[in-house]
Amino acid sequence: MKQRVLTAGTYTLLAISLLALTGCSSSTGSPTKKMGSQKPCELISTQDLGAILQTSVPKPEMSGPQCQYSTANTVTVSMSRGVQSAKGGSEVAVEGQRATKSEFAKGQGCVMDVQLADDDPQQLFSVAMVFGPDAVAKFGDKACELTEKVVAKVIQSLPG
Repeated sequence: MKQRVLTAGTYTLLAISLLALTGCSSSTGSPTKKMGSQKPCELISTQDLGAILQTSVPKPEMSGPQCQYSTANTVTVSMSRGVQSAKGGSEVAVEGQRATKSEFAKGQGCVMDVQLADDDPQQLFSVAMVFGPDAVAKFGDKACELTEKVVAKVIQSLPG
């Protein structure tokens, strides 16, 4: 009888240890994504961005280290690589990747940073979205919801 109790206790400890080890491993469980040599304007197509924003998106323009898309309904989307933009934001997960989200302008602006590899600052990309008056009328305070969709699309397109 005593032998069974020890065996059951041993199995319980083993199960707890395995659960603890699983918790200590990658919290995402997803494969490592990498951006390779992609520039900010290559992270998402104008067609994919247009589908998310429900409008046509003209060709983006580079402005310093950022790629900027501006739509007719006054949504501005900026994408950058290697530049942290959402400092002080809240930690979230998108497509199994750790991200930092910072909302501003009463939900009419949002910035998300995604660090794909802790040891490589060039594996950080940021997406910022700001609504103008027409976009506020169309989307309300959903800038972070749409920004997250853009980030998810970028992550899905990356190899890894």
